[in-house]
Amino acid sequence: ANNHQYKDLAFFSNRGPAATGALGPHIVALGMWDLGMLPLWSGYYYAIWGGTSLSSPVAAGVAALTIQTYLSIFGDTYTPYDIRDILMSTADDIGYDPLAMGAGMVNASKAVEAVMSMNNPELMPSRLIVKPALVEFGTVEVGRKYFDTLSVLGNITGLTVEDYMFELKDVATYELAVNATLIGEDGVSHYSRPDIAIVLPKDFLNYDMIVVKMIIPLEQFDVDGDYHADIFPVLSLHEWVDINGNGKWFSDVNENGIYDYSEEWEDEEINIIMYDYTESNIHEITIGYPNMKVSVVNGAERRLVIGLSDFWAPLYEGKVLYNVTVEVQAYKKVDNPHVSAKIVNNNVEVSLRVPRNTRPGLYYAMLKVKNAYNGEATIPVLY
Repeated sequence: ANNHQYKDLAFFSNRGPAATGALGPHIVALGMWDLGMLPLWSGYYYAIWGGTSLSSPVAAGVAALTIQTYLSIFGDTYTPYDIRDILMSTADDIGYDPLAMGAGMVNASKAVEAVMSMNNPELMPSRLIVKPALVEFGTVEVGRKYFDTLSVLGNITGLTVEDYMFELKDVATYELAVNATLIGEDGVSHYSRPDIAIVLPKDFLNYDMIVVKMIIPLEQFDVDGDYHADIFPVLSLHEWVDINGNGKWFSDVNENGIYDYSEEWEDEEINIIMYDYTESNIHEITIGYPNMKVSVVNGAERRLVIGLSDFWAPLYEGKVLYNVTVEVQAYKKVDNPHVSAKIVNNNVEVSLRVPRNTRPGLYYAMLKVKNAYNGEATIPVLY
């Protein structure tokens, strides 16, 4: 499931690998609170949908369009793997590792155009298809070399390939003591306008992927030890553009450092990107390409803002206190030292060699295959 406005994975979106260690998911699709059709007998035409109830029909619809185009050009000669490779090769890279996004977010127009480019590459010069659109080496031995070859269809003019993975570059930790009774005094606590906020340094926009984790001690989350939550904290992540240059997005009238719903909020400056309201003492939000998620407005200062709310805060009796640790992990794209790839006779030749001192585990790389017309395909590699 996927937030279509920012193309970020929902906190409830399934992550891989599969139980067998295989890639999963292969692609992601729109699946977070958007309009979807209803049965005619329901009395309504559409409603707000979310989860696989939305993303699965969207992905199936894109597949249907792809098949329809394929049938009209090549006839009934395709296999399920052909359709899979087309959808993966034309998915949009949204800045996550393959265990989270597979090859990316499905793109209907690109998928249809790619089929057309198989018949006439000059018609859709920026489209290409890689077959197969993933590489799974499985269990490998250290010190041994492995190879795989991928074919490229569509416009193969000026093909190039590079590999990368995400490497942790920086970690910022924030320790908070939360008075949930205080943040609930205004009668409302909601992630769209968080009570407590942490403004991240500007340089966090320059990373390729950001992971935000919130951890609360289990004994403060489940005070009586009955395996049921006694608090309901919510983690959120926002974009903030200081358009008016006053350095704030709400008027803190009572100067308590907490947003109260009676205080003025500058809606045009701050907007929610993602949230996690899992009923748990551990929350996590990941966003890809953070610099693309914060608007650029006339040179105004731009920041990512972490928000903390508590759905149950207005209902607490007595004083409710708990400690919160917020950890922000910043990742950059770097070359994967185990994987190399090159173009040979318009094919992609992939090689893998894991050094003998490598610890056992599941590893990945991403291949970026491009042509001379800015067409590209993102190919997951697992081993």
